[in-house]
This record gives sequence, C-alpha cells and structure tokens, in this order.
Amino acid sequence: MTTSPLTHIPAPAEVRNFPDDNPKAKIVSDRGRLRVVTREYYWDTEAKRGKERRKYIGYIVNGAFLSNDEYHKHLQAGGEKCASTVRPTPKPSPAARPSRRVIAGGLPLLHTVAIETGLMDDLEKAWNRDAAGVILSAAAQLLLTGSQSPRLFESWQQNRLLPLRYPVSATEMNRILVTVASSQESRRKFFAARAARLGNEKRIEIDVTDAVRVVRTPSGGIVRDIFWRQTGLVLETGLTSGVPVSFHIPPGKLTNVASLPDFFPSSMTGNVLPAVMGEEHFSWELAEKLFDQGRPALLWTDHEDPVIREVMKKAADELTKSAHKIPGTDCFGMTVEVNRPTKMGRKRMVPVHIFLDQALRSEAMKALFGSIETFEADWKEGKASSATRKALMKSPFLKFHEVYLGEDGMYSLKRLDDMIDAVTPGLGVFAVVSTKPCEPAEVLSAYRSAELIRKCFRPENAVFDPDVNPSHLERIVTGRFIVSFVALTIATDVARRLEAAFPRISPVGHGWQRGRDSQRTAVELRHQFDTVTLCRFEKSGWQWEGVTDAHKSLAAALRIPRIFTALPIWGLPG
Repeated sequence: MTTSPLTHIPAPAEVRNFPDDNPKAKIVSDRGRLRVVTREYYWDTEAKRGKERRKYIGYIVNGAFLSNDEYHKHLQAGGEKCASTVRPTPKPSPAARPSRRVIAGGLPLLHTVAIETGLMDDLEKAWNRDAAGVILSAAAQLLLTGSQSPRLFESWQQNRLLPLRYPVSATEMNRILVTVASSQESRRKFFAARAARLGNEKRIEIDVTDAVRVVRTPSGGIVRDIFWRQTGLVLETGLTSGVPVSFHIPPGKLTNVASLPDFFPSSMTGNVLPAVMGEEHFSWELAEKLFDQGRPALLWTDHEDPVIREVMKKAADELTKSAHKIPGTDCFGMTVEVNRPTKMGRKRMVPVHIFLDQALRSEAMKALFGSIETFEADWKEGKASSATRKALMKSPFLKFHEVYLGEDGMYSLKRLDDMIDAVTPGLGVFAVVSTKPCEPAEVLSAYRSAELIRKCFRPENAVFDPDVNPSHLERIVTGRFIVSFVALTIATDVARRLEAAFPRISPVGHGWQRGRDSQRTAVELRHQFDTVTLCRFEKSGWQWEGVTDAHKSLAAALRIPRIFTALPIWGLPG
C-alpha cells in the first residue's frame, strides 16, 4: 500500500519578510506549493450562503516571502521554484505496480445505501438492471460532482467504479432517460414501491418549481434560450424523515405561480400536507387562495414585503429568549399571528413563523464584514484612479460609507456604523407563513429540506446539449427528475446516518445543516473518500488502495463497516 503524502505549512513567524502588515495574509498549500493569499468573504445571493474568494499575493521560497513579481524575477534569474509541501512518496518496485486502477471514491458508500434502502431493487423491478445502473451512476455523478451533464459524464465515468456493463455516451444517456421517462407504468410502479417503504409516515408536498431550470446551449456554449422558465414540479416526501416518495409534474408550462395549487393531486387528504412554496413565489394573494381552498401549506416569505418586515422587526427582541430555542438546532423560532383582511372584508389570523439561524447569521456576518473590508481596501488602493473610483461607486457596499474629500485632495471613505447596525439584526432571520397551525420545529424541519432538494434538482451544470432533439426535451427533463429523485433519496439516507452518528453535527428532520463544527453533511461527504481506489495486481488481484483509518471509522459510524473489506464486484471491470 502506498504511503499517504505528508504536508507541512510553516507559521508566519517562521517566514522571513512575511507581510505582517496585512492581517488577512495566510499561508496555504496550493497544488503542493506554498502560497500566500488573502481571503475575501462575500454573500452569494443565489446560493444564500457565504462564500470565499482568494487573492494570491506571493510565494514562500527557502523560508522567505516573495511577492508575485519578486518570485517571477527570481525564476528568471535562475532561482529555484517555490518549496513543495508534499514529501515525495517512495516509488513502488515494478513488480508491485498495478496493471489496472479504478477510482472508487464515494461510490461504495452510495451503492451500499442504494442497496440497503431498497432503492436499487425498486429501480430494477420498475425498469431493468441496466437502466437501474445508468440511473444510479448519473445520480452518483450529481452527488459527487454537482453536475448532471451527459457530456461531462462521458469523461467522468472513465476508470471509475460504477454499476455499468459498458461505457455510456452522452447520446446513449439521453436515449436511456427518454426510455425511462416514457413508461408511465414503470414510474407509477417505482413510486408505489417507494411509498410502501415509507409506511404510515405523514407526507408533505414541496413545490420545487423554482429549483428546476432547463437551459439549452447552442454551439459555442453561449446560453441563448431558457426553456420552461417555470417548470412545475411538486415533490412528495416524508414529513419527518424527508425521504422522497414521488414527484408530480403539472401539465404544460407554468406561467402563474398562484395557479400551482390547482395542479396538486386532488387525492391529497389524510396524511398528506401539500404545498411548501419558495420565497420567490410569495404573495398574500397566494396565501389567501390556499386559505380559501383549505389547503395546508408553508410559504417562504419575501423579506422585502412590508408586512413581513414589520413582523420581523417587532419579534427581534423576543426571538432570542430561551423559551424560543428549538432543541437540537442552532435556531430560535416563534409564531406571530398577523391580522389580514380577506376579499369578503373580514379579518383572518395568519400564522407567521419567525426564525433566527445562528449558524447562518454567523456565516452572513463574516461574509458582510469581509466584503466591506475588501471594498475599503480596494478603495484605498485605487483612490488615485478615477476609473477605479467610478467602478467602486457602483458597489452595493458604498451605502455603508460616506465619501469625503481629504486634505490630500483624494476622496476617502468614512464607515457609517449606524447603516451597518441597521442591517445586521436581520442576518440569519427568515419568516414562513403557514395556512394551518403548526409548531416552529415542524416548519424548520421542512424549511431545512429545501437546500438539499435544490442541490439535487438544480445542479450547477445542468445545461442541455445543442443536439438534443426538441421533441425529446420533455421526456429527458422527466428522466433527469428521476435521477435527481434517486440522488435525493441517497443523500437523505446518508444525512439520517450522520444524524445518528454525530448528533451535535446533524440537524433534525430533513437532514440538512448549513455547517457547524464539521462539514460532514450528505453532500460534503463527496470529498471525504477522494483518495480511495481499487488496483489490480498480477499476483494478488484486486485490492483497496488509499483507505485510511479515518475512512474506516467514518464507514463504521455510518453503519456500513464492510464497504472497504469486501470487493465491489458490482462495478469492477472484467
């Protein structure tokens, strides 16, 4: 077994000429080289979470800091390259070199979950073994890469452990998706099997319409058209477990979100609580319609709505009291009843649930102040340039500053703390309107399912190839929904296992957490097993490589300890 690479990153105090005057300067390992970077944290409005942007400012060479310009001059003068953080691994003898190597990664985990949850069996019975293998492989691509592109699948599948009998091209992938989606009887059989495994657990219908955007790119990769801007999609899941049961596609193109409840299956009674709808759809008109129809629903609200903004402002002081802490989470939650007029001139008490997510608040605060400090640094560096100043004058962070003409004749900034203080109380706070009485913990459980659902039903790279037959587009979309459904089923089960193994880390309910002490969530696990491979040796046959004690401990905690002992005959090449 090969030796794992070892790394050493020196402390800034150990480096000569380190830029101590820059408090953001950090030493990192970048592709085996020591680099000095600054980090800028910003808020991604679409992903609704903080992200990091790095700026590389120099290198570490022979224990000393060199700026980018100094390093390039150093190389031109014949100096040695930046020191490597990776200690060389001894080369194996020719007799010990494998004749074949395949990437296993997280595939053994995903396949085991698919077997133990009965998912693979249900897929094979609804369609056939080959189709089940293709669907599961496409779901694995989505979970492990964030992409659902058939063209990217062509290269990704090479030398990878997958339940496929033969390589699948992009054209073949689309053909299989069309075939899978064309059989409504197979789909009905599959959903019935999933519902039977859920048992008597109450269910909830979640609107994921906005999570579905089908983009088609012409030659050259430039997006020119977006098909089905509002593709209606309603996902049914277990209320407590979050396990997906089925999905329903309303007929035609959805042009008015307020009409979506009309397309919900009329049989939704008893154990089913329909309609969880995204904030981009919120309106009081929609809420009133759901009330009048007697449909229980949860609607994520728009923070810019004046009524919601006023309710959140009034609840700010009360929200953080001990009585409103939701056990097992980082959240506080309370319910405020709002008196709303109806079309008939009467009054209706509408429950509005207000939440404070401390983890999200901390992330948003870090991103906000990181962006403000970066803006101020950029202004200071570029204030002598009128072009740079004009660009910065368009920044959304200008509103937190007063611009004045300094004694040096340059325009400078003065931070307006009152403006910042007016914004920070709302960070990490969100509101949900319900059309039936329910506890904040129930609402939070459903709310936290939304992000994982979006990751599975709205991957980062879901563009359609330009040669896709437009007449097949609808069925390909449905086929992709089935792949997303399978990916969500696996991710939800992994989250449930994490919740049992690491209760401090995992959330309640639908099993999605925006990061706490650890990033071991259902999607972040995709990077935990990157080093795991399978190698075939002439004398000893197939063997696991790159499996560490940490991998074995995590597998045991997830109650699948044998995934790295038994050989995965389901995916090994002949």
